[in-house]
Amino acid sequence: RVVFSVLTGLLTAFIGVILTSSMQRLALYEAAYGFTRLRTYSHLCIIWIGILFLVVLLLEIFQQHRYFTLATAGAIAGFVLTMNAVNVDGFITQKNIQRLVDEEAGLDTHYLKTLSYDAIPDLVTLAEDSILSAREEAEIKAILACRAFELEDTERKWQSFMVPTAQANRALKRNPQLWSDVELEEEHHSWFVDIEDSRFYCGYSTWD
Repeated sequence: RVVFSVLTGLLTAFIGVILTSSMQRLALYEAAYGFTRLRTYSHLCIIWIGILFLVVLLLEIFQQHRYFTLATAGAIAGFVLTMNAVNVDGFITQKNIQRLVDEEAGLDTHYLKTLSYDAIPDLVTLAEDSILSAREEAEIKAILACRAFELEDTERKWQSFMVPTAQANRALKRNPQLWSDVELEEEHHSWFVDIEDSRFYCGYSTWD
């Protein structure tokens, strides 16, 4: 019994090292390339795996092995609930904006335009800021123009009401000066904005 408990403690410690290393590698990726959904989900998963193995160690110390299944189910439920409770796309937008401010790194607008309506209020705030380059500002305003057009063009019934959509619509209507002068063009059923010498497309099915 003592040997088994010691080995369980060592295993938990080794897993802790792996999880810490994983968090550090994620932090390096985020520092270099910014936050994404996959990296955010991985953060949450690592945290809950760490909690689970810490609970397993405590159960072993207090000889309460019968609660192992309950602890596992609780960790899985906690991860799923956290995924639903956290505004993932809003979190990603906020973190990438903070990275832009703190590290003076570039902003991946092509990834931001694939995010859901949860990101729109933060993008509206960002468009009003002076930290963007001329190109980034034009692309952020293009995203807002695309979303405003999409919300106006799509007929929505009350059954499809969602809080993020309502918040995005409200943020856009309060700040029409940010995107009203952006000219949207269509080609082959794809909407885009001409920015300098390239096209910034905005018709992506990953939005919803």
